[in-house]
Amino acid sequence: MLVIICGCRGVGTNPDYDVKKEYYSNGEVKFIKHYHNGILQGPAMWFYPTGKVQETSLFSEGKAEGPVYTFYPSGSLKSYGFYERGKQTNIGFDYYDNESLIFKNMFYFNDSGLVYYSRSFDDHGNLKSERGKRPW
Repeated sequence: MLVIICGCRGVGTNPDYDVKKEYYSNGEVKFIKHYHNGILQGPAMWFYPTGKVQETSLFSEGKAEGPVYTFYPSGSLKSYGFYERGKQTNIGFDYYDNESLIFKNMFYFNDSGLVYYSRSFDDHGNLKSERGKRPW
């Protein structure tokens, strides 16, 4: 696999910002990341070799901050999570690859980013299992 990496120094009029892109051997973009003073900052996107989006994230001072979405190669939503200072918080979801947005797994996170309760569902949305203490 041939990998080409390029970067653009000085986004806009600010020389402290960089945008880095890496390409697959077929010419499709592998990722686009924004940096400020060499630290991951702002939006980042990863792509499949087909050009479809694999993940979108936001970063602040090198750590995930805000919503993170991942996608199946088909383009349907695979997972959603919310991050604060690099740790997943609140609730996270995994979805089946069938465009229906039926939960595959649901996770509840404590302030340390650890799962304290989870639920798993079959592909019809029926509860299969749950672990931990319910948050409600």
